[in-house]
This record gives sequence, C-alpha cells and structure tokens, in this order.
Amino acid sequence: SKYEIEGREYSVEIKSVNNRYSDISIKIPRNISFLEEKVKKLIGNTISRGKIDVFINFTNNSEKGKAIQINTELAKKSFEVFKKYIDVCKLEMKPLYAEYTIDQSKVIFYYTADDRVDFRELLKYLAPEFKIRVELRQIGPREAARALGGVGICGRELCCKKFLQNFDFVTMKMAKEQGMSLNNNKISGMCGKLMCCIAYENEIYKELKKEFPAVGTMVKTPTCECCKVVSVDYLKRLVKTEEVKDGMPVVHTLDEIDGYQIATALEEPEVIATAEITEEEIEITVSEKEETPEDTSTKPKAKYKKYKKRIKNAKK
Repeated sequence: SKYEIEGREYSVEIKSVNNRYSDISIKIPRNISFLEEKVKKLIGNTISRGKIDVFINFTNNSEKGKAIQINTELAKKSFEVFKKYIDVCKLEMKPLYAEYTIDQSKVIFYYTADDRVDFRELLKYLAPEFKIRVELRQIGPREAARALGGVGICGRELCCKKFLQNFDFVTMKMAKEQGMSLNNNKISGMCGKLMCCIAYENEIYKELKKEFPAVGTMVKTPTCECCKVVSVDYLKRLVKTEEVKDGMPVVHTLDEIDGYQIATALEEPEVIATAEITEEEIEITVSEKEETPEDTSTKPKAKYKKYKKRIKNAKK
C-alpha cells in the first residue's frame, strides 16, 4: 500500500498475522522509521479492530550495520547527557553506558549503585530531552565489570568480558582448597567480588589434589626417610617438606615423593571401642562400621552403628 506522509508518497508493506482478530504487521522502510506513529494513525483509520505491530525492514546487511553504527554514536552522545543530569540531580549512582533499540524507539541507560535510587526527578529531565521512551537499569558489580572491561591481576583481559557467559557461585572454601591467600584484596577482581576464575578452575584443582599428598601428612623423599608436608604447588607439581625441625622447607617434585599413597588410601576402622571405668562396672561403647555399596561413584564417609555393653569391674 502507498501512503502520502508530509507531502511525499511512501510504500508500506502490510501483512495479516491473525485473520481472526485482524492483527496487522507493518514493515516500514528505514528512511521513514521516525514517522512510525503517523503511519500507525493512517493505517488505524481503516482498521476497526485488532492491533498494529510495526517492524523496521532492512534491505541488506550493510544497511543494518550502518544503523547499528549510527545508534552507537548516538548512544555515546546520549550517555554524556545522562551523566550531566545525574550531577544536576546529585544522585548516588555510577553511570556505565547507554544503548538504543534498533528502531531508535527506546534508549536504555545502565548504572550501578550501592542502594536503590529514586530517579523520578532524573526522568523529568531525560524524558523531554530525548522525546522517546527512556529506561534506566541498575546492574550488579559483576555485570558492571563485564560492561566496562579491563585487565585482571593476571595481566590478561577480564574473563567476564572475554568469554564467560554466566557467573558461577564462588566461595572462600574454593580459594582455600586451591592454596590461595585468604586475603580479600588478593583474591578479588575489579568488581570487588571473589574472582570468577576461582570457580571455573575449581574442578581442575580437585582432580590435581588427588595426585598430591595432603598438607600435614608424613612422606618419604630422596633426602629424608620421614618428613612432614608443609605446602604444595598444584600447577608446578612441587611439594615442600620440613626435613629439619624449624628449618627451611625443602622443595621436591611430585615424582620424588614416596610413601604418601599409604596415608591417602587408609580406610576408616571396622570397629571403634571406648571404655569408661566406674567403681562397680566398666561401660564399653562399640561402633561397628556398616557395609556400603561397592558400585558407588564417589566414596562416601563410613557410617557406624553404636551399642553399649556393661560388665562388672573385676578389680573391685
């Protein structure tokens, strides 16, 4: 169909998407997208019921790429306006970036803040300035770091910016199991939260840990028959042992360590018995290990059933 708008004739493609309710889909050429409301009004005069959905129709990918580039440049200018009015309203919020929808019908401003912000006063300035729908979105510190980007303490680009799709749950226990410092300043990223790499590398450390002796266990080395493990380096495959009391730790490769397999393979005892002697009798508490299925994929902690016995004190 052809429509005359502001003295010029335009061709508009109209398709019925639901015959029952007469819903109409309109594809508007890029050069008249700013006249969307006028097109709706003209079409609406001939439609008694149903709704009108308007879509921008790009003839090729180059036209779409050009539109994205225009929106990016426009977003940069709009972001400066956004920052200016934040200062005018004296709001406790940190502006991050802005973006437009492809048809420029809405502008979205992203910000971060410690608490909820009452931005009603700010919208009073922004709405007349842009004359389109304005949306403000508050995002968390991790999303803010992803949006801004940067370099981590490892010297590489932030993982969340480069390749991470989702944010996994990170705990201090994971950092401890990986032998990291428990100082928050050393294991926190630019966002102020625990580094994401602690979470996605945790499974690797769990596998490596199975090959190493636990800290505190006694092992055999080429220079000592029995010494204590004081620290391990999972990535370099090194083990530090205390071979002389209060002396400097001695560094060995994992291949040089022997004897720790016996300690790691030690199973829970079959029976545990304790005795308490009184004047008249002896009370014995016995804990017997219960049988567990042999086909379990992970070795569960042994379960014990307890019972008590009392016998007379023969020495009385």
